[in-house]
Amino acid sequence: MFEHSDFAAPPDDTVVWRYVGLPTLLAMLSKRTLHFTRLDTYKDKWEGVWPDANRKQILECNPPDLAEWILKHSELLRTHAHVNCWHKNTDQSAALWEQYGQSTGLAIKTTVLALRESIRPRDGVFIGTVEYVDYQAIEQAFHVRDPLKQEYLKPVFLKRKSFAHENEVRLLKWFSPKANANGEVAEPDTKCGCDIDVDLERLIGAVYLSPTTDRWLFPHVKRLFEVFGLEGVEILRSKLYDPHTY
Repeated sequence: MFEHSDFAAPPDDTVVWRYVGLPTLLAMLSKRTLHFTRLDTYKDKWEGVWPDANRKQILECNPPDLAEWILKHSELLRTHAHVNCWHKNTDQSAALWEQYGQSTGLAIKTTVLALRESIRPRDGVFIGTVEYVDYQAIEQAFHVRDPLKQEYLKPVFLKRKSFAHENEVRLLKWFSPKANANGEVAEPDTKCGCDIDVDLERLIGAVYLSPTTDRWLFPHVKRLFEVFGLEGVEILRSKLYDPHTY
């Protein structure tokens, strides 16, 4: 798994979680893939967009034609960047259980090293830590690299402070834009995202069922992992809301 100069990769021993619903888990197990979502399909329409401070920086520091070209090509991020998101935390997140867990939700626990080792280098996946910034603050403008290069990947790893509770580590699959003879760039055929092969035995450290899961579901989830040849995976039920006992 590759690192990129536009964003920082977390240390290998970083603990990360992926909170998913049962359908997403079934797809992961049956296809043995991780699903990468295209940025322009997220609810947050600021995904992959330069902060206002950077747009101002680009406009002020470049000739008008060049500034327009840079901003136009940076728009390709939203259609050509695809991400798979993990939560960085040594413990479970009550907020993310509420957001994703519900009664049939699950959380996959692993490390950054396991993520690296579970994806083939030839698949060209990047890893980085998301920064949460004030999009209006000019003092937080980020460096814009050589304007003749189109790999403006930094905005993929920037989000507004309102999302800081996500504490996100992202995997990025970037499809380099392809232009025709007229200089027009077509969207990749990935409106529904893309899947990347993954070694589930290396990837999954443990799986937690939602703290609100009915106890009868536990053996069925355990059996599900056995059916897909992952009987060695530790399956646990979250005790986040269990009453205190003396």
